[in-house]
Amino acid sequence: MIYFVYKRTDKKLFLEKEEDAIKEGKSVRFNIFLFAIPAFCDCMGSTLQLIALNFINSSVYQIIRGGTIVTTFLFSILILKTKAERYQVLGSILAFIGVLVVGISAVVFSESAQSVVQSPIVGA
Repeated sequence: MIYFVYKRTDKKLFLEKEEDAIKEGKSVRFNIFLFAIPAFCDCMGSTLQLIALNFINSSVYQIIRGGTIVTTFLFSILILKTKAERYQVLGSILAFIGVLVVGISAVVFSESAQSVVQSPIVGA
């Protein structure tokens, strides 16, 4: 997307850089399918979240989505090799504790264990 916006906004500069790249023997083609795998994963994640929302309370769902803070923090350390600051570690620990407390309370104080489960997906 950024490629196409850049190409349209400053056409003269884009053409100059394209010519320079051709002179250096670099490829000027852009693979538009580069983002297909991440887009597919995002679509699947959203679909699974929608399915999960049908089976739990919306308040529990929203709080548990806060777990993305913790996973993003862990991935930035493990994959990107960034150094974590103290406030980032503290924030991630607090978010994890919050998600853990809400998740446990949803399981312990669940009303669906005593009543008939009604699923909007299957209509039962």
